[in-house]
Amino acid sequence: MAGTQFKYRGSFSELPADTLLIDVEETGSRVGWFAARLRNDDGNPESPAEALCESSSPFTESALILLERGYDPERTIAMVHNGREFYAMCGKLGAAAEVARARKRDGGRS
Repeated sequence: MAGTQFKYRGSFSELPADTLLIDVEETGSRVGWFAARLRNDDGNPESPAEALCESSSPFTESALILLERGYDPERTIAMVHNGREFYAMCGKLGAAAEVARARKRDGGRS
């Protein structure tokens, strides 16, 4: 989408405190497909993450799911590859969800 801005690879310290963190890891079922989980933000590292989707576009697909659940479209979302000490991609939830909507409208797969 023209004008949509996402930032690639950065430090967690750059992100707002209320950022939604999406942990992704490649599934064994299909090359290029990722399982996405919403990291629990209750402060307890032992709390389980919530499964969101399996997709070839987990960042935008997760954003669409969260937006449909009522999360604020202005909230920041960041994708983290499992076990990394930095995020891979971040942006506004609403902008990321719009990319997923456009892909679906255009007949793309998630």
